[in-house]
Amino acid sequence: MNIPGFNQVPCPKCGQPVLVAQATGTGFCRCGNQVTAAGGGAPGAAPPMGGMPGMPRMPFQAGAGGSPKAKIFGAVGMAIVLLVAGGVWTMFKTDMFGAGGRGNIGYLQLAIDPKKPDGDAMMQSVAGLATRWKRDAVWWGVNYLAVHPDGTVDLEKGATVTYASLSSARSYAKSVNRDSLKEFSFGPTGVNFSRMTGVLNPKQWQNAEPPNQPRCTIKQLTQLLQAKGLTGSKTVRITYDQQFAFAGPAEPSWRVMGEDPKIDSYFSMATCAQTK
Repeated sequence: MNIPGFNQVPCPKCGQPVLVAQATGTGFCRCGNQVTAAGGGAPGAAPPMGGMPGMPRMPFQAGAGGSPKAKIFGAVGMAIVLLVAGGVWTMFKTDMFGAGGRGNIGYLQLAIDPKKPDGDAMMQSVAGLATRWKRDAVWWGVNYLAVHPDGTVDLEKGATVTYASLSSARSYAKSVNRDSLKEFSFGPTGVNFSRMTGVLNPKQWQNAEPPNQPRCTIKQLTQLLQAKGLTGSKTVRITYDQQFAFAGPAEPSWRVMGEDPKIDSYFSMATCAQTK
């Protein structure tokens, strides 16, 4: 782990990695041992705090004079610096990698603002991940549980973008079919795409075709819905699933559902005109 202004050295007492501030040449291990930039410090003993070359020794350093109270305040101050640095690193790591581990990615890598995530950008942001999963992956649908009047999505409520591998979905081999759909679940801290999902009946997928990219965007749709009462802090659910398109209008359409405004209607993905 590299954090500007700090070096990482092992604690001579317990072996745990310790962040040592370059400005003071000292860090504190979880076991309570004080560690210098050179890794010095006998077990159980606090070594002198050496500064960086060319820098004056800090007034609270052992052996440099100063009252015991000053030394205590200096140690506390250094601990605070390390805690703040650790917090900054944690925030950065979460923004970059999400929850961490395989099948997770942070919003920084996707160029998505988690405070105001754009529903249209979310669909495209994971396209590269989808094609790395399966070469023939195509956008298949969305399920945004709470969309604001400006087309941004409430990640606390839940949002999923789905891609499909049609060759896998058409396969009767369970080992292939079981990983036919890739759901990208957008949450408060990042996107998870670790779960494998298959299809129930490969026969129904033999003639399946990928949907056209919507020309009626989420943002355009929510602007239209403002005239129907989607204002202020109100939200609606917006969904589309190519697999179940037969249940709606003949023309591929967004389905919009909500309690306030009260709505359960379909809107053309090509023109935004109401189709049902």
